[in-house]
Amino acid sequence: MSHFYETLKQLREIPVLHTMASECLIPGNGGNGSSSGERTIGLNVDALDFSVALDLLGTLESWQGLVIDEQELPSKSGRKGSADYRVKAVCEFLQVHYEWLMKHESATDFIREVGEIHWRGLQATNQIPVKNTRVDCPSDMDDGTLCGGRIILKSTDTNEQITCRQCSRVWTTEWLIKVAATSSKTHMWVDIEVLVQHFHLTTSEVKKIARKHLVTTQGRKPELYSFKHFNDAMEKINDRILHLTKSKLG
Repeated sequence: MSHFYETLKQLREIPVLHTMASECLIPGNGGNGSSSGERTIGLNVDALDFSVALDLLGTLESWQGLVIDEQELPSKSGRKGSADYRVKAVCEFLQVHYEWLMKHESATDFIREVGEIHWRGLQATNQIPVKNTRVDCPSDMDDGTLCGGRIILKSTDTNEQITCRQCSRVWTTEWLIKVAATSSKTHMWVDIEVLVQHFHLTTSEVKKIARKHLVTTQGRKPELYSFKHFNDAMEKINDRILHLTKSKLG
């Protein structure tokens, strides 16, 4: 599938994920996960956040507003209707104006924000595979180096506490991933299934991109990929496609 249409596919899937999230409110219901992989207070909090859709709608409707303002389209009369109706309507609107958005100077932000919403939808419906995901512990040591101890993630529970056996630092899954993702000196190592699902690629496409862009790998059975290096490769590909698309469309 062309990377140019990845965001378009995500816009089509977000309303479906939003509907599915309401079915996953009770821990253990729906999706491919179990209650051990959910943020819960008697309810699946990720599913509750996504089904209420306040943040989701705030982001997507702001892009709708940009299109209306800059193209001088008739303004929408208020934001009425159920969350299901509004999510479906705004995603359909953004699909109609997709090519215009992809030519816009803020296209990179649009791609990133839609991707983040789609990822949260996958989290809310327990569809993120975590098999074989490992993180190099990013704890700062007294000598100024990073710990680097191997931490294995076993669920998508963002509040799960994990202790690094090497430095004894206690992390939550969410905080560990955020720190690892922003550090230039540490890596999150993921199974090919994670890359396939996160980037909407086939297994062969992941392998081809990893080879071409020299993405760092580790192990053989299974082979794990540096999420940071693969994400950097995808950003380069998308930047190139955006440049070519803008040139072609004028």
